[in-house]
Amino acid sequence: MLLMVFIFIGIISGYLSGGLYKIFIGRNWLKSALYTALLFPSFWFGLLLIINWQYKMEDSTILIKFLNIISLIILWVFTSFVLFESFIWIKQKRIELPCKVNEIT
Repeated sequence: MLLMVFIFIGIISGYLSGGLYKIFIGRNWLKSALYTALLFPSFWFGLLLIINWQYKMEDSTILIKFLNIISLIILWVFTSFVLFESFIWIKQKRIELPCKVNEIT
């Protein structure tokens, strides 16, 4: 169940990231999409590896198996459609905001 939530959040994050970047007239959409795809999941995956390494040093029984870690990496790669969804937004027409906003100087 949690993996399905991870998949859907990855899809939604790519779409919203591209849309917000387009609304705020960003200059480098590819950099934004890569940050969205890599920054948050990389942090949590790194934390998982650190905790798993700690369990390995203590010879714990709740150690995550190597094949499970590899399957998580494969799942992360195949479910991270952030670049594709951001590309969809970049090709669409920009959404105009209903009010004018003055810059703060």
